[in-house]
Amino acid sequence: MVFLPMIKGCKGLESVEQKQNLSSISSEETYPQQISIEEADKGMTKIEIEQKIFSIEWLNNPSSRALQERFPLTLTMDELNSNEKYSYLSNPLPVNPEIITQIEKGDIMLFGSECLVLFYDSFSTNYSYTPLGKIRERELLNEVLDHSSIEVRFTK
Repeated sequence: MVFLPMIKGCKGLESVEQKQNLSSISSEETYPQQISIEEADKGMTKIEIEQKIFSIEWLNNPSSRALQERFPLTLTMDELNSNEKYSYLSNPLPVNPEIITQIEKGDIMLFGSECLVLFYDSFSTNYSYTPLGKIRERELLNEVLDHSSIEVRFTK
């Protein structure tokens, strides 16, 4: 495990440190492959934010499957840049980062191998993330994501 200096949010990782972290964990599959609506409705994962329930449509990739294996999972997510909430996971996930040029409200991504990010605003970026999924009811996110820190609970 690489210990980093105190960082404000996930975006504080330097590119060299990020590459070192990413090179130690790899994925054997290529993706993204989004699950079908039928599959999602059968086993749709729920996320509870500030006592409101949302559903998540996961991408079919090793990272999202590894995260879902940890459910139920409760995280405290902190605020960053007035557009995202983030939390560091206790153990790394497999990664397959790609440069994301456009973040959409409701996107759930992994920064590095341990930083789970939930975006509640759309914007352009040049950071690399591993896409995990999307909150379906994203238009309602602003109603619940106005606190500096929130508790988020993922359930199957």
